Amino acid sequence: MLNVSEVNAERSPEPLAESATVRFSEMAIAPYIKERLSGARFTVPTPVQAAAIPLALEGKDVLATAQTGTGKTLAFLIPVIEKLLKDKTPGIARLEDYLDRRLFHFNALRILILDEADRMLDMGFLPAIKRIVSILPKERQTMCFSATMEGDMTRIVKDYLRNAVRLSFGSTSKPSENVRIQAFEVAADRKQEMLQRLLTKEKGKCLVFARTKRGTERMAESLNRKGFSASMIHGDRSQSQRTTALTGFQQGRFRVLVANQLRSARSGGKFHPPRWPNRPQWRPRRSVHPFRQGAAL
Repeated sequence: MLNVSEVNAERSPEPLAESATVRFSEMAIAPYIKERLSGARFTVPTPVQAAAIPLALEGKDVLATAQTGTGKTLAFLIPVIEKLLKDKTPGIARLEDYLDRRLFHFNALRILILDEADRMLDMGFLPAIKRIVSILPKERQTMCFSATMEGDMTRIVKDYLRNAVRLSFGSTSKPSENVRIQAFEVAADRKQEMLQRLLTKEKGKCLVFARTKRGTERMAESLNRKGFSASMIHGDRSQSQRTTALTGFQQGRFRVLVANQLRSARSGGKFHPPRWPNRPQWRPRRSVHPFRQGAAL
């Protein structure tokens, strides 16, 4: 039977205070990782990072829920990179692709990470998860990071985690307090006009979500014609094209990034309504840096 020890922290998704005793530079991680974190100006962990990283480094199973945008990805990446540096174990990605093509055996797999687990379940990936996990070694470390604990999430926890330490931070049913959410009811033929008005009104960078790849291309082309510097990213773009778009957006060469993938920016707009109407806040949560203010429109 699953044994999950609880650690609840009903705190806002802000970084630990500057006077906090735990900093990345003081964690039991390799100098290489510390240097990379320092170079990226990451000095103080968020609450979920401060709680999850030491436990993961000890090899414990971890079940953590916190608002999207609070640093959960880094909370598992740091322990994984630390173990890879020590063990020189090759990284693994796109497990199902490797499985289908019989290009890899998972006998030596040591860590299983289920990131954005609630969204994977919403999108119908439970059968794929079951298939992959069924061939993985039973003796492994499993970490599950999710914004919510609903529906089949309980089943995932019961089946795949052992003696997991449960970490919970803040409310997962509402977006970060740094996000200002607005909704506009607009006729289909007026969306471009409304988007351009909002871009004129709002300040800073903007991430716009489109439903289709072709729609992403049309929108970026239209914005550029109207004088808004825009780049685009979708599944058919090459890696170099994606890197150019993301780097240009990050460095300010493009003010707008149009995407049908999930990325982070200071403010975000949804050109099409969400496919999951019961989760309208998911992309708004992702549309703002955890320590800055922004708008989701």
